[in-house]
Amino acid sequence: LSRLDLELWSPEGGRVGLLARLRNVLPGRYSFGVTGRDPTGAVLPEGEYELRLMAYGTDRSAPTVKRVTIVIK
Repeated sequence: LSRLDLELWSPEGGRVGLLARLRNVLPGRYSFGVTGRDPTGAVLPEGEYELRLMAYGTDRSAPTVKRVTIVIK
């Protein structure tokens, strides 16, 4: 992959921000820790959020997107 982005989206469907970005990603396993904080470090209010993992290939085509729902208590 040329780029791998991890974005956080709010319960209302708005983009909160970019949590992580990796460039020139080689095949393998990657793990990310979700701490319950937004990209600026502020504590997230309780609710159901969405993590979007966006994988950009090297051919400049549209990214592959996977969505995961998480609950902040």
